[in-house]
Amino acid sequence: VFGLVNIVTMAGVVEAITRNGNMRDGYSFFGRLVGDYLGRVGTLILTLALLLLIFLVLIAYYVGVATTLADATGVPDMVWAALLFLGGFYFLRRESLDATIASALLVGMVNIGLIIILSLLAWPHVSSENLLYFNVPFLNGQPFTPTILALVFGVVLAAYFGHTSAGNMAKTILHRDPSGKSLLWGNVVAIAAAMGLYCLWV
Repeated sequence: VFGLVNIVTMAGVVEAITRNGNMRDGYSFFGRLVGDYLGRVGTLILTLALLLLIFLVLIAYYVGVATTLADATGVPDMVWAALLFLGGFYFLRRESLDATIASALLVGMVNIGLIIILSLLAWPHVSSENLLYFNVPFLNGQPFTPTILALVFGVVLAAYFGHTSAGNMAKTILHRDPSGKSLLWGNVVAIAAAMGLYCLWV
């Protein structure tokens, strides 16, 4: 359901980008787009929300990746966290969006490959009992536990977060296809592919 909602919202973002002259010509980025449509207050809210989100996500990534690598290698998690931080700092110092996109594509390909391999390895152990099991609040006397729902919704919403990427790609794609159809369908297919991978993984 969240995937389908994100397809609709992504289509709306792409439509807004396509109709905005500054974005089409490559003179502005996502913050300016929001400012054009929602004014200074909208830009301020977006900026603060993105800063908070990025801060929290980076902490989660550093802790998650560092502890996983520490368990796998025996090297302390603080060392891995420091190396991750230095790697991110290196890419920021280069001030090149191309390096960021290239590293994101590489990490994305590795992740997709791992998801598919792990899912194939799990396939022989699929159980219909597990597939048909559900634990939904208020059904069959199950209690409502808001902490679990917050965790589930937070993870799912964060997994589909990619709307600002449409702004990063807009200049190049709209230059080649001014109608915006390629930008629209590329983003829709990307969310749909992510939906498929997430469902396969679950």
